[in-house]
Amino acid sequence: MVRNMRNSSAPEPSNWQPSWKRLADAFDERPGLSWLLGTLALVSLGASSGLGKRLPMAVQNLAFTFLVANAGFLALMAWVRLTQLWKAGDAPAWRSWISALGCVALSFAIALPFVVMFSMLSWTRWGIACLGASVTALVCGVFAQKTMRFPLLLGGISVASLVFLIPVSVL
Repeated sequence: MVRNMRNSSAPEPSNWQPSWKRLADAFDERPGLSWLLGTLALVSLGASSGLGKRLPMAVQNLAFTFLVANAGFLALMAWVRLTQLWKAGDAPAWRSWISALGCVALSFAIALPFVVMFSMLSWTRWGIACLGASVTALVCGVFAQKTMRFPLLLGGISVASLVFLIPVSVL
């Protein structure tokens, strides 16, 4: 006799969330994690810039990799918080739209260097567009809803610093 495995499995708990959503919620519950992420981002920025010339190359590479991954994580955190903001519906409409504009600008600023790299476009021209998008995310972070400020501000600063760190010869 064959049992149907779908009926015999235990039901999932009602509070189940994907791991990326749980990680983003952890930053809301523990503000110290946000301070830690911000501090690590600034230290990695210093280590991968001209300030870290005396550090070993492996440390500089690790700091640069962390800075790139941090920007992507902050964009993901901003989108998760935007969906929570829209579902709650308790924020003023203009702050919600500014937050959405900041998320789009931050995502565009992160994606643009990869598009330029794989499409063989001129970085000198598109670098200005990337810098403009990251500054737009930074300014939107100033006027966004309170929960959206951290990922948009730090994400805008991270991507803007990456624009200046990436040499033209790389792209």
